[in-house]
Amino acid sequence: MNILEKIIANIKKIASLNRMDWNIHELEEHVKRCEKQNEELTKVILFYRKENSELLERLAAIESNLDEHSDRINKQLSQINRQADQINRQADQINKNEQRNIKNHEKYSDAIAELRKKNNKINLFISEENERQEYEYNQSLSPDRYEQELTDWFKRKTGKKLNLAAPKTWNEKINWMKLYDSTGLKTKLADKYEVRQWVAEKIGEQYLVPLIGVWENFDDINFDLLPDQFVLKCNHGSGMNIIVDNKEEFDISAARRKMNKWLNTNFAYTAGLELHYKDIKPLIIAEQYLADDGELNDFKIMCFHGEPKYIWVDYDRKTNHTRDMFDTEWNLQPFRIGYHNSDKKKERPENLNELLQIAKILSQGFSFVRVDLYNLNGKIYFGEMTFTSGNGAKTVEPEDYDRILGDGINLSMNKL
Repeated sequence: MNILEKIIANIKKIASLNRMDWNIHELEEHVKRCEKQNEELTKVILFYRKENSELLERLAAIESNLDEHSDRINKQLSQINRQADQINRQADQINKNEQRNIKNHEKYSDAIAELRKKNNKINLFISEENERQEYEYNQSLSPDRYEQELTDWFKRKTGKKLNLAAPKTWNEKINWMKLYDSTGLKTKLADKYEVRQWVAEKIGEQYLVPLIGVWENFDDINFDLLPDQFVLKCNHGSGMNIIVDNKEEFDISAARRKMNKWLNTNFAYTAGLELHYKDIKPLIIAEQYLADDGELNDFKIMCFHGEPKYIWVDYDRKTNHTRDMFDTEWNLQPFRIGYHNSDKKKERPENLNELLQIAKILSQGFSFVRVDLYNLNGKIYFGEMTFTSGNGAKTVEPEDYDRILGDGINLSMNKL
């Protein structure tokens, strides 16, 4: 090997040693970085170990709290269960008591119902006894005592003083007419049988309710010959009606008691001395049953000196009885007689003019009369002539209208 080659070989050895030194330097630097990273990682590990330790401590505390809370809940649930058992026992006792109460209620309800029946019988007896005594008293009166008795009756009935010497109101004038204008014609027209002939002569038989029969005694009636529906009436008073809408359910015995009592009653002496009923011969009549949708559709037309002035219409007589007053143009009037106004709106009848014309014809010659007509599907039937409407003791409100209605009656003060 020559000198140049040796030199080159030495140079290569030196270079190789330099590279090794360089790699060692890099390795040392890398080791330093790793050691630094390891220090940082150690710090992180220590931090998380601390956090984990705190977390474990909190978790242990939570578990401890949960255990305590669970114990409290279990105690509360146990207490609730005991209370529930107690409530269930109380509920069972209440149910038992309720069953006993139901039985007692049924027993007491039956007893109360029986007491009410007895009370109603007692009240009915008292009412009938009072009526009997008043009837017998009125029968015993001499005519010269009628005026005082009517004055006393009016006071008891209305709480007002009756002025018969100079009557002003509608009610006063009706009572005056009871004593001093009870004519033979009024007696005939108050008779529900005799009036039929008079009406037929005035307006025609087509306006009469078909007559089924007339009898002097109840036991003369052969009910087998009567239709399934009919109306029984006594001819000599007011309110003496029995409406039969189903003959199979008709209580003949009860009807006999009512009719026999009515037949033996002179209606003039029942109350208020409606003397135009006094001389009517008592009869029983049966008429055709009239009904429109379950309710009798009637129009009571108040006539003053042969002129129809007002029409009253009744609603729901069997449930919530109401009444409206109209003029002859079918305008609702601002007053009422006896009952409150209805919420219903009664339509103007198509045959109103015919109703008014019939009332006008029948009311001629009377200072006051109420002409009662039925209007069944456009077919008009005569009901009755009412001369002493409401027995002269009906409440008129506002009270001023009692006087306004009275102003429509001009009385001849010549006593009969």
